[in-house]
Amino acid sequence: MRTSSQNTARTSCLSTAAVPSRKNGVYDQVTAVLNATGKNVTEIADVMPNPTVEKLREGVAMAKAASANLILAVGGGSVCDYSKAVSVSANCDEDPWEKYFVRFEEPSCPVIPWDACSPWPARVRNERGRRDHRSCRQA
Repeated sequence: MRTSSQNTARTSCLSTAAVPSRKNGVYDQVTAVLNATGKNVTEIADVMPNPTVEKLREGVAMAKAASANLILAVGGGSVCDYSKAVSVSANCDEDPWEKYFVRFEEPSCPVIPWDACSPWPARVRNERGRRDHRSCRQA
């Protein structure tokens, strides 16, 4: 079975947080894989915690300009949430803030698929209920 990140997307928008994914090497690994598989990569950099509507509009403009057909989040929760917001807003003619956050409407335009790659191991609980900072695959 193929996942959305293994699809035939030719242009990927890579949304990243300011520093963490670059510090631990995940950013370099992800971009190397995308480049090796012939993807055109446009980066939406420096996604901050609780991104602003201005940052959303910036990402929408970049995704439109790149004709992106995949949004790949490299980061934590804010980067993932931001990527989802860009994916449902990029092909929408209406203001995304008004449509989704004021009127709470469902997406009615084509949504760009998105996927995520976390640079941090998941926090799982061991059999005693204590936090265990191993990745999910190892748990």
